Amino acid sequence: MPVPAYAAPMIEPRTPVIVGVGQASQRPADPGEATEPIDVLHRAATAAIADAEAGRALPIDTFAVADMLSWHYPDPAALLARRMGLEPERTVLTTVGGNSPQLLVNTLAPAIAAGDANVVLIGGAECVYTRWRAKREPRTTLAWTVADDPPCPDVVGDPRPGSSQYEMAHLALAPTQVYPLFETALRHAAGRSVDGHQIAISRLYEHFAAVAATNPHAWSRTPYRAEDIRTVSPDNRMVTFPYPKRMCANIDVD
Repeated sequence: MPVPAYAAPMIEPRTPVIVGVGQASQRPADPGEATEPIDVLHRAATAAIADAEAGRALPIDTFAVADMLSWHYPDPAALLARRMGLEPERTVLTTVGGNSPQLLVNTLAPAIAAGDANVVLIGGAECVYTRWRAKREPRTTLAWTVADDPPCPDVVGDPRPGSSQYEMAHLALAPTQVYPLFETALRHAAGRSVDGHQIAISRLYEHFAAVAATNPHAWSRTPYRAEDIRTVSPDNRMVTFPYPKRMCANIDVD
């Protein structure tokens, strides 16, 4: 009986692919010993290039960085490129927002497919942990880079306020005021009681905590149980219903 031959599916030559990823973190006891966000990002970028195992210098033509809250650089992508000894054809910056990293992927993957970019480095970094501790007594002056680059000419995102006039009139401004509305709507759509929804979400977060416990870059590596995540306690205060602290994102990280 003849054996049929199967050809591998053809992939478009310009299909965007991820060739390397890198992470970097720091948790200094003394904020004066901390490195600044651009240096943390530099370490992560270097790790990503090593992860690619290219065997040669990657011809990165586009550097793209999510805008930072913990320190201002006019064009962080240009500064990162200089730290790496490279001169990209294009630098990109986002507006501030939790969607910024994915926005860069959504913007630049089609650019690769269209031939407008070949190798893109996307990154972001924050040093909120260090900034907040530097403001505590005794205060620490952070001698971080004050770059004199012109503002990045290529900014993606939406610079408008995150809330409309109608929302602001009803104090729907911060995540702590808006996300509970989303969560309540999701609970209603799922047909769950308040307690039933807290149990379901805490079980989901238990899986997240188990994965974080194995990641050396995770800020909290405690494998919390679902009950520990949903139960309000002295070290797990209610931030805003229905979210205790262990159900909230943590900005206090480097």
